[in-house]
This record gives sequence, structure tokens and C-alpha cells, in this order.
Amino acid sequence: ATAKYTLRMKQSGDWLLYNRSRN
Repeated sequence: ATAKYTLRMKQSGDWLLYNRSRN
């Protein structure tokens, strides 16, 4: 994932779900 994509995920609050999904 690109830096911009990860930043957008964090801002949308879905970063936690995305990170847990990868694990």
C-alpha cells in the first residue's frame, strides 16, 4: 500500500481494521 493510501485509512478510522485484517 502507498503512503497516501495508509494515511487515508488512518483518517477514515479503518486503518485498525485493515491492519488487523493483514495479521
